[in-house]
Amino acid sequence: MRGHTVVMNASATIKPNNPYNIKLVIGDYNDSKYDSAVFIEAGSFGNFLDLGEDFSICNGEMATINSGFTNTLDFEYEWKRDNIIITGETSPTIDISSIGTYDVNIKNKTTNCIITDQIVVSDLTINNPPDLTVCDNGVETVFDLTQNSIKTIGLDPTRYNLTYHSSLSNLNNNVPINPALLTSYLSLGGATIYGRVTNIISTDACIQTIDFKLQTNTVTATKPTDVAVCENTPLDIPAVVESQILNGLNSVNYTVIYYTSLLDAQNDTNAIVTPLQYSDPSNSNSFSIWARLTEDSLTQCFDITDFTVNVTPNPPIDTLPTVSYTHLTLPTIYSV
Repeated sequence: MRGHTVVMNASATIKPNNPYNIKLVIGDYNDSKYDSAVFIEAGSFGNFLDLGEDFSICNGEMATINSGFTNTLDFEYEWKRDNIIITGETSPTIDISSIGTYDVNIKNKTTNCIITDQIVVSDLTINNPPDLTVCDNGVETVFDLTQNSIKTIGLDPTRYNLTYHSSLSNLNNNVPINPALLTSYLSLGGATIYGRVTNIISTDACIQTIDFKLQTNTVTATKPTDVAVCENTPLDIPAVVESQILNGLNSVNYTVIYYTSLLDAQNDTNAIVTPLQYSDPSNSNSFSIWARLTEDSLTQCFDITDFTVNVTPNPPIDTLPTVSYTHLTLPTIYSV
């Protein structure tokens, strides 16, 4: 192939429902090499009528179905809803506000050739948004309300808008939460957030509501009793204190990690590498260990506790003096 391509259009007048054969002939020029070809555009034998993907609308919402045609001189248009002709709708497009199955018949006035297509318009379905759960931080507990967005409830953000309301009264009076607070909304938990879904073009149409709860999650690490260990003896930290820290919690759902400082535990850095055989490098009489208990869930809530390890010195061993002795051989004694 030499890379020289020419786009050509071939057309013919045909009659519907008659079979036709297409014969393509190509002549190679100047040499005997087969270095020419004909490429047929994919879909070029189609009828070029596509009403698009099926879609949904909600109560009172207007939508437009477009055939993609604009020629009204050479073509006639007939629209149907649920197989019933819609009187007066003879344009290439149609505005609708009702669900149903829509068909369009487009007839060529010269050849009487008719092409058709169909699209299904269904009732809008809004997915129920999940409740939002974060770690309990008292009055400083923060929620990101935008986690439950238009996309979360299965709607197109280019067609619909969602406002958030802190109470049912505010929802009914259309008093939304300040948009600047949506990603850092303070709540103690247990509250219900209400959402209003509206059409972007016409805010009076397609008014539907959603709601979800704000929930908090609390993890409590129980403080274990202090630990005693003999001097120069490695400590198996989990075996000694982990059951006390969990205090009945299922160990499958939680992780306990140990640290030598509170700051490391808070930042989850510099964890003790060998908690099963830990020896205090300072050789002190007592030292503290901090335990971080984390719930293995999406919230990753955690709590920190600590305990003291008391080191018991080994008892002193007296140094005995060296004892010298002389080996004696006693004479044989006979019994008479």
